[in-house]
Amino acid sequence: MSVESVEMEHWPVCLSYFDPFDVFGAVQSEFSSIFPLDVVRWKTNDGSVRTIENLPVKLTVEDDQQQSNIKFEEPYIRLIVVTCISVDEYRTKVRPLLHQWLPTVHDSSGPFTMPLILLYANSEVTDTSIFKTMSVMDKLNKDFPDVQALELKSVYKSPAEKTEFWLKLSNKLKAFLIEVFQHRIRILESKLTRQFTENEELEIREQLFKIYAEFRRTEDAKGQLSMIKNLMDKRIKNVETGKLEVPFEMSLSGKESTKQLLSAKNLTKFTLYRSNFLRELMLLQLYDDDISKYTQIYELTKDFIRKIEKEFAADTRLLEFKFDFCKKMLDTIPSTSRSEWLPTINEIKADIYLIKRDAWIHGLMINHGYQLLQKNYSNKTLYSFGLDKEAAESEDAFQKSFALQTKELLALYSQCNGKRQRMADILSLEVGLLHYQRKEYTKAVQLLMSCNEYYTESKWTVIGVNILEIFVDSLTNCVGIETIDFDGESVPVSTILRNSYLNLIKYYNSTSEKKIFWNKFLELKNDDMTELVYPSEDLIDFSVDGNVFLHAPNVYGINVEIKGNGFPDVIDVTQFKITMKNSNNEFNEFIERDFLLEMESKSYCLKSKNITFGEFGIESIELCIGSTTIIKAFEDTTNKVIIEPLFHENNVWFEIRESNELKLGKYELEIADFNFGHTNDLELYLEVGKSEVTQINPVSFDSEIDQATITLDKESLSESKKIKYFFNEQQEQFTLFAKLTYSLQKNPDVIYSISRVIHIDHYLPLSVSVEDIFKKDKFFFKFLLNSSVKEEPVLIFGSELQCFELEHSYELSGPFIPDSPLTITGTGGESCINCFQISTKQTFNNSDIFHLMIKYCTLRDFLKSYVTDAVLLEGDVEFFQKYETWKLYWLSNILSELEFDYNLYEKNMILKLNGQSLDIFKVGVRLKYMKVDPVVRSKFLSCLKRLSEGIDLTEMEINEYMKVFNVKTLTVPVQLPELERFYEVSFARQDCKRHQTPNKVGEPLAFHIKIKNSSDKWGIQRHDKLAYTFEIINNNDWLVHGRKRMILKDDFEEMDIDLIPLRKGYLTLPQIEITSSVGNPVRVDNSNTYDIVLVF
Repeated sequence: MSVESVEMEHWPVCLSYFDPFDVFGAVQSEFSSIFPLDVVRWKTNDGSVRTIENLPVKLTVEDDQQQSNIKFEEPYIRLIVVTCISVDEYRTKVRPLLHQWLPTVHDSSGPFTMPLILLYANSEVTDTSIFKTMSVMDKLNKDFPDVQALELKSVYKSPAEKTEFWLKLSNKLKAFLIEVFQHRIRILESKLTRQFTENEELEIREQLFKIYAEFRRTEDAKGQLSMIKNLMDKRIKNVETGKLEVPFEMSLSGKESTKQLLSAKNLTKFTLYRSNFLRELMLLQLYDDDISKYTQIYELTKDFIRKIEKEFAADTRLLEFKFDFCKKMLDTIPSTSRSEWLPTINEIKADIYLIKRDAWIHGLMINHGYQLLQKNYSNKTLYSFGLDKEAAESEDAFQKSFALQTKELLALYSQCNGKRQRMADILSLEVGLLHYQRKEYTKAVQLLMSCNEYYTESKWTVIGVNILEIFVDSLTNCVGIETIDFDGESVPVSTILRNSYLNLIKYYNSTSEKKIFWNKFLELKNDDMTELVYPSEDLIDFSVDGNVFLHAPNVYGINVEIKGNGFPDVIDVTQFKITMKNSNNEFNEFIERDFLLEMESKSYCLKSKNITFGEFGIESIELCIGSTTIIKAFEDTTNKVIIEPLFHENNVWFEIRESNELKLGKYELEIADFNFGHTNDLELYLEVGKSEVTQINPVSFDSEIDQATITLDKESLSESKKIKYFFNEQQEQFTLFAKLTYSLQKNPDVIYSISRVIHIDHYLPLSVSVEDIFKKDKFFFKFLLNSSVKEEPVLIFGSELQCFELEHSYELSGPFIPDSPLTITGTGGESCINCFQISTKQTFNNSDIFHLMIKYCTLRDFLKSYVTDAVLLEGDVEFFQKYETWKLYWLSNILSELEFDYNLYEKNMILKLNGQSLDIFKVGVRLKYMKVDPVVRSKFLSCLKRLSEGIDLTEMEINEYMKVFNVKTLTVPVQLPELERFYEVSFARQDCKRHQTPNKVGEPLAFHIKIKNSSDKWGIQRHDKLAYTFEIINNNDWLVHGRKRMILKDDFEEMDIDLIPLRKGYLTLPQIEITSSVGNPVRVDNSNTYDIVLVF
């Protein structure tokens, strides 16, 4: 029986119904579906609102026996279901039945609430009135004014009406149920204000406890239970101890109230402890599902067992009781899939299981004379134990069952945290001792080896040496066995014995004893050269000088002192090595070979010719003595060793950097080398590090394929010091892993290497757009410079247009160099315009390339993209598939509503929502209402919560979202546009005398228009056979008097027209247009486009 079943069985609110007309079955399914009642609220006397999120309800059929046996402490509603289709039926059946049924609930003291009448209304009753002046419901209310009547029906006009009907009925039942609850609480509390005996108080408080528990008022129920226990503490001394009951019943019957037990004189300490325990247990189940609830259940269980052990120590059934009780309690602890709960749940199960197992061991050993090593029990009390007859059949069955149970405990404790996990070592020892007792030496060796290590590591050396003695005895008794399978590997027996001898050397204080085992160790070593790795703790100690120095050109060294030597003699060391590791799992090894280790402390220099620079933690120190390696492993790597490149004129060295000038589409790395000429077999290996976000190579060393590595030899480096690379994706930074391998000409047999991590910064955060302007024989490039990201500034230091190899063909205007950098923000429409004039005495050629060179620095912000990609998605591919469904909602309704505290971000690099952002609680309600996938909803809310609390960012985390660049030079290639035709147009006033007189509305003004085809100047090949038409565009300010439109037949055309002004003021001349015969407009340079004429 699980705890949940206990809860549902003993703590629902009961409703009974009487169905004399057998009609309730038509609606019973819908009626039952509204249970359990959710969100039941009521207002207390102090004005606060209480809420029950989920109120279980039990619906039972009422029979005659129940009608005559209604208990006051049962806080349920009684229901009677009736139906009526005629006046006669109402008068002869329904009304007499109700009169007969209702009085059974009357009581002179008035503690009861009248029941409910449920009128089942079929279609006839619903649609018509069987009485002339009122409905059946009105008739019921008139004949039984003290009883509430509700309608039941199974016929609905629509699904919406059905839903609304049962929702209203549910709300009415909630209200009626709360009315019953509050009514009975008031009566019971009023009784406590009168004079009463202790028995009466006990009865009242038990009734209050039960009602409070049923209605989930856990704190009130807890208070009543505490008072009940206080009342019984006064009597506990006068109550008989009683006897333990086996099996233990995990439920309370209605006859087990303390008052009823006292009345029947059945109250004992056991029944009292039992009832209190079960009440507290079931009360705890009403709390929210949290790990603390199960820890409280665990503490309650332990306290109950302690009381039983104290009071019933002499009870012969104590062991049987503990065994049975713990078995049932194990069934009450649920399994869980929540990883954060798993260690605690397993610990609770394991501790209860351990009590059960130990009671089992105790019972069988004293009753059957079975034996286990290091387990002894007193025969002072002869406890009975007959609950496991199968294990009691023989000592072999007992031992096998003991091993099985202990292994199950091992599985549980091994998943616990902290000190409780150490119970696994104790239990392993018990199993190992059992194997030793059963002469299963091989199995004993495997378990006792780890047990011995645990006790010695815990500084319990006395126990450890004792186990080691049994271990060695087991190992020597493994006759004919040369190897033992240990942790999935086949280990020679001699190797294990060598390890054991070293343990004894370590723990013995006497030098003579140490020498005995040292000689045995050396003998074994000579017989078997299998590698043995042994920890150095308590045998030998090392002290590392964290300073790495240049021992010789291209050779780095570090000093390590050996002290606390636990060996009894001088040792011939074959290799002394220290290994370091960095966060990229790269290693450095410093080594010294072939020397004598003295017994006194001494410092030794370890050297490395193959070096990787950076920050490293010490991984291990190894001292090799023949085939045995004494090793000290370092788990704590907080003390870092920083290895920096040190200068020496004879060192071989290299640098890699990007060219200072960025040419769009052409990128190069430059290599600077030192002493490469003194080397042989030189090889430089470069590898591009993958993007942390996309996990692809951001650049390639080949334009055609994705080539992330390149290897250069000495010859290729002598030819060129530059390496071209190409972008697979634009990024702020990419990483190069560089390794230089070489030998020196003076010593070609020794290989040296240098490994480095080089960060190359590259990003194009500046947007450049270009517009071209034609003016007769001049051309203008108009460049618009903008920040490519909003809300972040861009600093422009200057720009210049160059034509490089075309200097003799074109004349360019000078560079743009502001006195101070121009700041351009992404908001407010800020931008920078650079205009450069190009002129030529020859013709313009659209194949000629010019280069705009810009010096700039910018900062980008992708906060909203960062929230989606890094905070919400986090690279979770499985979640992304679910997220895509709700992506538009996230972007348009949540992400778009977020307001960030930008000042906090810029000052402290903290990404946080400001006070004007959206209400997270409302978002959660909305997402739940929309039935968003629980995983997506949880991730959305978790993301918003993190943002509301503030997220500390680092540069590495925001590489894709905050792009910061130093001043760079960007070179942008541009070309002259390709044109079909180009014309020059001019307006000239005629009649100078008239021109000097005031211009008046309605008086024509004479103009001479010139149209010239200048296509040859711009290098345009005129092979098309299209006709071109000149036209003056209609204008509300002018009337055109003369030719308004004409076909251009020659390269130079002239025409005279009159323009008649239609209003006073400054009038702009009308616009003109030249189009081809297919309707395409061509380039026109109208020198009078913005000329103004003053009209009076």
